[in-house]
Amino acid sequence: MTIKIQPPDVLDDILKIFGKKRAVYMPEHSHKYEYCLAKRENFFQALFRSSAKPLPKGWVYMDDIYK
Repeated sequence: MTIKIQPPDVLDDILKIFGKKRAVYMPEHSHKYEYCLAKRENFFQALFRSSAKPLPKGWVYMDDIYK
């Protein structure tokens, strides 16, 4: 399975200034030979989401993927 993740953009840099992170939704593995595009979290949802609140199931931070 191949999951394509969009590279960070200007809005991600703005979130970083405010000390926030943007999450992406990683789809479930349904087929062995599959090509998917990971869904990014809305900018405003990432901006106003509490940092202490855990992410829903299937969501991971983009920073954790690029490390």
